[in-house]
Amino acid sequence: MSSNDTVIVTGDDVQIAVQLKKGGVTVDLTGASIEANIRREGVLAAGPVSLDSGATGADWSTSLVVVEFTSAETAAISLSGLSDHAAIEIQVDAPSVGGKKTWLVYGVVLKLGLIA
Repeated sequence: MSSNDTVIVTGDDVQIAVQLKKGGVTVDLTGASIEANIRREGVLAAGPVSLDSGATGADWSTSLVVVEFTSAETAAISLSGLSDHAAIEIQVDAPSVGGKKTWLVYGVVLKLGLIA
């Protein structure tokens, strides 16, 4: 695990801000439909969840989105049998990105929450 990794502890509420860019620049995502999930080795671990333009810290006009998972969603992540490394998959459906476009955010590490 590196200092740049995003750690998700199962059973915790999670909010992760992600700056999306198309061609190296931000785009206006106002009115977009955006969904995200957590995936491990190509297997769905949590989600999909719909993103909210009103989430604290989000600014869709500059393509800053906040991915949120509830404690119930992260508690349901199984850590058996696969690597603890994961990715967040974000799919945007908007004219400003040319239809549907998917971003993958790597550097996510899943850890088992031990406090109930």
